Amino acid sequence: MPTGIKVILILNTLFASLFIGNLVYMHYHVSQAALFLLFVNLVSASALILIALIVLLRQGRLIGFARVLAYALILVLGLQFLLMLKYLMSGAALTLVMDLIVVFYAIGMRGYLASPVAANYFMHKTA
Repeated sequence: MPTGIKVILILNTLFASLFIGNLVYMHYHVSQAALFLLFVNLVSASALILIALIVLLRQGRLIGFARVLAYALILVLGLQFLLMLKYLMSGAALTLVMDLIVVFYAIGMRGYLASPVAANYFMHKTA
């Protein structure tokens, strides 16, 4: 297994767990007006877990779908970033920083999944 694939699996698991933790925290501390932010965290965690499963199970036919999921993740996190700018001086600053880190990571992950190294990993089913 290439090192890039291992990094994708580890970081997707880490970021998904952070989004789930943020989801639980926001569920108890956010007003009814900001329920969309809960949905964004749920979609982000789900997308990262789904991409990790596609990569882990070596589903070469679904790699295009994983890249589309990464695009959707980038767009949703960008929207969350814009919606949370008004909370910048509160405790949401860490969420904004995490969103930016995950956006840059997802751009890199999307590029890596299109690379020849990843294509070789998905085409050869042996160790």
